[in-house]
Amino acid sequence: MQHGYWIIEAGTSCCFAITSVMTSIGHLKSYFSSSSIGRVHTNDSDLSKLTDFSCVNAASTGDPYSAGRVVGQALWKFYHGKKVDGDVITNTWYPSTDTDFNTLVYWAAELQSSSTYQDRYEFANRVMEILDKHSNWSSSGKGDYCDIFATHELGNYIDPEYCN
Repeated sequence: MQHGYWIIEAGTSCCFAITSVMTSIGHLKSYFSSSSIGRVHTNDSDLSKLTDFSCVNAASTGDPYSAGRVVGQALWKFYHGKKVDGDVITNTWYPSTDTDFNTLVYWAAELQSSSTYQDRYEFANRVMEILDKHSNWSSSGKGDYCDIFATHELGNYIDPEYCN
């Protein structure tokens, strides 16, 4: 089975360019400008939150990859169907194919790019909008995804209607 690699870059406005590359290696990696890492979040010590990776700091230090990592960790969980609470990892819904995952991410990025708010909050909102309005995902699956976004401090502007 092939697993998707994705690269997330955040510009000064924290808009994301998400590129998908397919590989036959059995795990997902996030790529940064200076390194690549495997599993991106397994407990609270390696959790990326919005307040830890501000766009302003990323722009001034020339390290936009770190700002994109916040959304990258949430997407890793979605792709693999994992929910992390402290150091407890449980299963949740996940896209049935790489194509479904890529479609969800690209569609959300396209909606975000045409929005007034082109930020990480809006990307999270658009992912949830698509799952709510254009999929057969269960209420519990959507609730898990909203919880995952909230863990990364991305849930503030998700329309609550999309989470159940």
